[in-house]
Amino acid sequence: MIRFRILRISFELSFPFFASITLLLLLGKGSAAAAAVIAAHEGGHLLMQFLLGAPPKRIRFHLCGIDLEKRSALVSYRDDALVSLAGPAANLLLGFFGLRLSFWFGLAHLLPILSLDGGNALFALLSGCFSRETAGRAVYFCSFFFLLPLGVLSVRALLSSQGNYSLLFVFLYLLFGLVFRKKEDF
Repeated sequence: MIRFRILRISFELSFPFFASITLLLLLGKGSAAAAAVIAAHEGGHLLMQFLLGAPPKRIRFHLCGIDLEKRSALVSYRDDALVSLAGPAANLLLGFFGLRLSFWFGLAHLLPILSLDGGNALFALLSGCFSRETAGRAVYFCSFFFLLPLGVLSVRALLSSQGNYSLLFVFLYLLFGLVFRKKEDF
């Protein structure tokens, strides 16, 4: 693990993160675009935190992505929702300038599934109107409602493509993330 600080923000970079970036860059010319899409997405979240006056305490780079740990709670649930939506907004903006992968990545992250930004934003907005427990339960069921057709679509895509497992892996990742989510995460 590599650790350092810049502007009162702690950075942690794990070795599996470096391995995943290396693998991504070795896969070919499209992988650089994928890395740019991910960087723009996380940069959107980070920029919004700074704009709201709540820069992160720690940024962790690990195998499955990047975590922005808040220094303190944001002022409102609206601010939480804005931070969640800023990543997909950055991707959609890049998508409008011709990077189709970024557009689809941003659109996928807007789905109201708890592991995705859309689910986190929905949870934040509902928490402003209802108790956190009620909001968590509502978003949990909404997530399953959106995952069911994604599961059917992933199996159908697998059967029609004769071996393309990518959508099925995304579905299983989201499903396991939802099923094994801790109750205190709501």
